[in-house]
Amino acid sequence: MSPSESQFKIECRRITHTFRTAKQQETLALKDVSLGVRDSEFLCLLGPSGCGKTTLLRIIAGLIQPDDGVILLDGQPSMGTSSDKGMVFQRDATFPWLTVEKNVEYGLKLRGMSQAERDPIVRKYIRMVSLEGFEKAYPKELSGGMRKRVDIGRTYAYNPKVLLMDEPFGSLDLFTKTRMQADLLDLWSKERKTVVFVTHDLEEAIFLADRVAVMSKRPGRIREIIQIDLPRPRHVDLKVSEAFGAIRRRLWEQFEDEFGVAQGAAEEGVS
Repeated sequence: MSPSESQFKIECRRITHTFRTAKQQETLALKDVSLGVRDSEFLCLLGPSGCGKTTLLRIIAGLIQPDDGVILLDGQPSMGTSSDKGMVFQRDATFPWLTVEKNVEYGLKLRGMSQAERDPIVRKYIRMVSLEGFEKAYPKELSGGMRKRVDIGRTYAYNPKVLLMDEPFGSLDLFTKTRMQADLLDLWSKERKTVVFVTHDLEEAIFLADRVAVMSKRPGRIREIIQIDLPRPRHVDLKVSEAFGAIRRRLWEQFEDEFGVAQGAAEEGVS
């Protein structure tokens, strides 16, 4: 199949990458990884720390150049950063010297849009991430969850083709994290971006994803891709359903087989 005939929005073809230290020590992080992400799909990359999932996401984003392989976007090579790819990091990425509305409009301003063009877009996404009334607030005046909303709103406002998310809720408390998951799905349902979401939390992956790509231990590869056949829209009570539990058990089996750990031990290191 030629690049232009690709059936995927994003495609990783035979990605291999090795990290090298100043002393020339080498760590093979990824080996021969191939993965396709469909248009408007919500795909989660799932695995414990050190399996290469964040490395793969950064390669897709163009922040790291692989030793071998190619990333395709809409069937065309896309190896560097571009406005077509939006990234949301785990760490707080708000600009502390800018208000909420100035943070959200930042990318639009870089694009050269006029204030009159920017204003309705900024209002739209501030409303969609539930930050109305906080337009003039600075990040230091916001909670961690609210700052994450600013990050997501800014990325959506810039209107990338794909949204890449690296454990964005990993530093939040359980209650805030649960709310943010539900709010992200609500936003995604309204504007069906293609999303690749990195997580080590099994329940988060099942709750959010259309498909979950389970990664192996290092060097990372795609061990299995599991379809999440749960109805949408999804609500938090889905997590206690029998269907949700069945998928969770299937994912545990993958980790037990790959990493040789019992379920109790795996829960410490994976969820």
